[in-house]
Amino acid sequence: MNKWFLAIALGCFVTCCSNLVVAQGGGGGNNNNNNNQAATGGIDIDAEGVLRTLTISDASGKIDNDRMKAAKASLNTDLQKPSQSRKVSLKKLEAAAKAAKANGEPLPDDVKYLAGLTRITNVFFYPDSEEIVIAGPAEGFYLNSQNRPVGLETGAAILQLEDLVVALRAFKPGAKPTSTISVSIDPTVEGSQRVNQVFEQMVANPNNIRGNEAVIAENVRKAMGLQNITIEGVSTKTRFAHVLTEADYRMKLIGMGLEAPPVRITNYVDHMPMVSNSALNRWYFQPKYEGVSINSDGTSMELIGNGIELVAEQDRIRGGEKVQGAKGNKAARNFAASFTKQYEALAARMPLYGELRNLVDLSVAAAFIQKAQLAEKANWNLDYFGNEQQFPTEVYAAPTQVEPVVTAIWKDGAFSTPVGGGVTIQPYAALKSEKMNRDDASKIDDKKNAI
Repeated sequence: MNKWFLAIALGCFVTCCSNLVVAQGGGGGNNNNNNNQAATGGIDIDAEGVLRTLTISDASGKIDNDRMKAAKASLNTDLQKPSQSRKVSLKKLEAAAKAAKANGEPLPDDVKYLAGLTRITNVFFYPDSEEIVIAGPAEGFYLNSQNRPVGLETGAAILQLEDLVVALRAFKPGAKPTSTISVSIDPTVEGSQRVNQVFEQMVANPNNIRGNEAVIAENVRKAMGLQNITIEGVSTKTRFAHVLTEADYRMKLIGMGLEAPPVRITNYVDHMPMVSNSALNRWYFQPKYEGVSINSDGTSMELIGNGIELVAEQDRIRGGEKVQGAKGNKAARNFAASFTKQYEALAARMPLYGELRNLVDLSVAAAFIQKAQLAEKANWNLDYFGNEQQFPTEVYAAPTQVEPVVTAIWKDGAFSTPVGGGVTIQPYAALKSEKMNRDDASKIDDKKNAI
């Protein structure tokens, strides 16, 4: 006998219905690109803090092409040249930013976009000059049609100064370290209760389902109401917080099949289990490096690997230990594994996920600077970067709620409630002594001393 099951992404419940799947993404609309136009997505947060999608269509690619040409004409030749290890001094970066403000000038692009860095692979300390330096691959850059800075050669997301400053403040010299930087999008208790009431009415009238899918979806959306966004570890009014929120939200849309990613990812909806276990499958982004190495005196570091992964809750790491959460199912794990496997390709096509990985790199680098007491060794107190009045980063509307979007899909069998979770960055977990590798071959020092 056929059953019907209705599920809510970000909800906490599952109810028998008649082969109807109601899949809800956290906010925004269906961004599937069905007209072959080059649609690009983003986030729009209104004055009330409600997060919605923002889609910009650049079908011909003209916006990107024009901006690339303008960037090549304006950037100096040194910045345009790709580099495997471009070095940026944090003290000199601060001095340049401070000088620009004193002169009443805007931040130079090479300062604002960290000389075109696309990743942080190293943190170096130079005791003789008292310099703290971040280094990594870099290239020329331009603002694409989404107004995201990306590389001229690879299209990779470019690191941004304001994100670096937010990370440094989270791990300020001499302060208590920030244990976790995270975002979570969750339904309200009242919303969950109202949706359960809708489900009960459907169970009482199962013959009214077929043909009324759109009405049911709208009833569920209204019943759910706005969902809460919780951000910890950084100010909610920063770009840093916006990227965390957008990355989490759009991951859920991809998992539920509500947004078609630019690369092939096995979503959750297409492979849901046929039998409901009433479990809430939660997914989390978390740091994941192949290795973290330090030099002999512990003042320089190297990050190796992709830097981030998506995991189902039972594979989540908290404080360096695996979380014993709700047992997920194979489909949830397969989506997480597919997303992680394709992350590099996804980040190349969808700069948002390159930016998310950059935030992880920045957070781990800032945590290392704090843990190794490099600011103290460099006689650097972040008098400018550490002061919100001097260098403001809290200039964005705080995302506080997500307006749910619900879609109805017919599918045989049953499945459990699919989506929850968020982004969790725990930099100190990556820097635990048992996870750090000592660079006995002095490769890090060789890179530090190379021009």
